[in-house]
Amino acid sequence: MLRTEQWETLSNLRLRETESKRIDCLFCGGKKTLTVSRLDGKVVWNCYKASCNAKGGKRVGRSIEGIKAKLANPEHKQQVRKWTQPLPEISSDPKEHDRVLQYLQGNHALQAYMDRAIKVTYDPQKDRVLFWMNGNIGAVGRTLRKDIKPKWLSYGDTAGILSVGDEDTAVIVEDAASACAVYTTGIYTGVALLGTNVSTEQKHALKRYKKLIVCLDKDASAKAVAMARKLNAVVPTTVRLLSEDFKYMEPRQILNEIETIN
Repeated sequence: MLRTEQWETLSNLRLRETESKRIDCLFCGGKKTLTVSRLDGKVVWNCYKASCNAKGGKRVGRSIEGIKAKLANPEHKQQVRKWTQPLPEISSDPKEHDRVLQYLQGNHALQAYMDRAIKVTYDPQKDRVLFWMNGNIGAVGRTLRKDIKPKWLSYGDTAGILSVGDEDTAVIVEDAASACAVYTTGIYTGVALLGTNVSTEQKHALKRYKKLIVCLDKDASAKAVAMARKLNAVVPTTVRLLSEDFKYMEPRQILNEIETIN
């Protein structure tokens, strides 16, 4: 379907300035795979399914509220979500693949998967273990091959945070596997920010916790301190510098690292 035809279908969808809606795709029928946003006087849309070509933009002009906001802060630019790899058409259960189970066990992520604290699948086309987030409309995939770069690949909508667990103290780590390892403590929620910068959306998502503990490698001490300063304005935040990634540690070792004052 041409973009002009897609717009004819979407034109009756009402959006306020800066509003974003996630709905069932009107073109392929995918469940909650179509996102439509109105930003800077333009409506943009995208479907995550690889087999769907729904994607485009249409300039519609700013609303009165949008014009006022622009005049009040002319330097501010609204952010459009960044879309990465489309969600895989085929994704299978880790139980059907010994290599996937071995990876999960070796990185202390198996318990989180078995407890259904996080959805984990396998992408056979790219040979990656997928850790799902954002209501299963986004995922990060870890390659199982040493010769493939990058190690991690994003699918769909990975804005915000990837959290594993429901405890009120969150431990912020580098990646999804480490977040799963934190879950095994039974005391903390593991949270991966999946990036170096803390976004406004991530700050908002982290408000649900009573306390944050930033746990990064000692080589990333400057990054950890800078991150903690940003987050401390939202939630009380402390820093722990690690000797090794949590995904390589047993639960008792993780607790010792968190409870040790650097």
